[in-house]
Amino acid sequence: VVQPHAENAYLQKMPHFAAFGCLQPADVGGAMTLTDLMAAQRSLPAELRSKLFDLGVTYIRRMGDLKQSPNWPYSTKCWQQRFGTDDWAAAQQVVSEDEFYGKSAELVWEAESKTAALRWTVPGTARRPMPSGDKGEPIVATSILGHHAQNDIVGDASYGTNGDTPWPAPKHCTWGDGSEITAEELKQLDTAYEDPAITQHLLLSAGDVVVVDNFRWAHGRIPYSGKREHVALFSVKVIDGDNVSPAAFGPMLEVQFCLSIAKQKLF
Repeated sequence: VVQPHAENAYLQKMPHFAAFGCLQPADVGGAMTLTDLMAAQRSLPAELRSKLFDLGVTYIRRMGDLKQSPNWPYSTKCWQQRFGTDDWAAAQQVVSEDEFYGKSAELVWEAESKTAALRWTVPGTARRPMPSGDKGEPIVATSILGHHAQNDIVGDASYGTNGDTPWPAPKHCTWGDGSEITAEELKQLDTAYEDPAITQHLLLSAGDVVVVDNFRWAHGRIPYSGKREHVALFSVKVIDGDNVSPAAFGPMLEVQFCLSIAKQKLF
């Protein structure tokens, strides 16, 4: 299962458009889901909606250390591998200059677990770019459901242990003020974005392509069995409503080729 999300909503920049194509459908299941972001926002409780608008979301990505925690088992790898350096200060500099994480980003050392944590905060909303050059109204667009440790949608099926000490979650998120997103709030988000009344299921056949406005629709995937191969193609990424016209979509595509096989996720 891949829960509904706007592509790259956990970064400062999101692609305006996303295209998804099918090379080979699964034997059973594997339909793509599209959830109406505006309708989902309207169904959120007022208090939760206020937090998304006012606090934003802090995302946390943890990595091991090649010397102090070399058995780190997750796909986030060790920080030396992630940043291509053994110099901690140099890695911190890379983070501070990365426009996708923004000025709030920091790389911190967690002494107890001997892990490195990359933390950055982004708005809980996004403003759709308009062809006129104007910006649309703010709309809730997050990756909370796919990044919160309780949801375990990060491709690391079960959190391992180092001796008697459990590893901390490789991915997590909190509210922008540092307070935890509660289990009840996760349930409220899940209820809103999984509502069948505002969700479409698209089972693509070989050769089918669907293009979606990433500021209008959240995408996900239902479970499947058998071999499944899909590709994804994303337009250039924009910051909070920067204008990218639909006519410019074709020549500005940045190809991201992703194959999905049994027991792996694509979208």
